[in-house]
Amino acid sequence: MKFKVVLLMGLLSVCLNSVAHDLHSDSKVKISSLKFYANDEPMNPSWAGLIQVKFEQPVIWSQENICRNDQVAIKNEDSHLVAAVQTAYALDKSISVQSDTTLLIDTVCILRTLQY
Repeated sequence: MKFKVVLLMGLLSVCLNSVAHDLHSDSKVKISSLKFYANDEPMNPSWAGLIQVKFEQPVIWSQENICRNDQVAIKNEDSHLVAAVQTAYALDKSISVQSDTTLLIDTVCILRTLQY
């Protein structure tokens, strides 16, 4: 019986975690800072190879979620997104962002798209 309960809880956990919520910002935000982490990051291993993008004002997400509203992260291999964020930051342009709740570092969403 105990095995069946554990199995049922495990299956329920997998089902709940596989539901992604598509998130986009309902308004544009300006970037306040960029922080680049090394590919080999001993102090913050979960941030290894990522770029942290912080915003001047909170992101208003399209729906309630667990993602932070003051920042997103970019995978280093998404060089086109890195270049677009650097351009927006250098030109002081506002951007809108999109992510989903399955791509997280701690409670920071991984950026999927951005728009000027």
